[in-house]
Amino acid sequence: MIVYPKTGNGKFELILTANGNPEYFNHVIDLVDNAPQLKNWKFTAFIQPIERIDKLMKGLDEPYIFHEISLKASELTFLPVEYHELSHKLDIVVFLKSYNLYCDTKTLQQAIFIIIQDIVGEKSLYQNINFVQLAQVPDKKDGLIKLYDFQLFLDNLNGVELNNYFLKMWKTVK
Repeated sequence: MIVYPKTGNGKFELILTANGNPEYFNHVIDLVDNAPQLKNWKFTAFIQPIERIDKLMKGLDEPYIFHEISLKASELTFLPVEYHELSHKLDIVVFLKSYNLYCDTKTLQQAIFIIIQDIVGEKSLYQNINFVQLAQVPDKKDGLIKLYDFQLFLDNLNGVELNNYFLKMWKTVK
């Protein structure tokens, strides 16, 4: 993926991605580590998380538009469902205001994965998420976590606490 400079004298950025395939993570890292030093180019391993979430936190983000689907990352919430101790990955439910309108289509699933990848970055997405289920935002919203806080959620919990946390959070939403 090539990112063009914002100014005339800025650097081009070439982002090398493994398309979420962990088998290629080391290859991507090796390629970037061995990339030549070029004056007007920056080489980056993996799609990086957005640097500033302040717009998301204020709800000032632009919507993602996929065919007939329009989603704002700031409006998405999630709950963890299960923690897989062997893989150290989570199953999560992502809640959408308009899920009943869109239903669970392949395009909607892909859109959610793109948004999560933008928020947490390519490597974190595929290292930490096992399964994503989509659902309508419940009437009882207590305990739902903003999707932009996913990385913070991961940073603050460890595997021992996770399963107890999941059970507690699901009881508040049901």
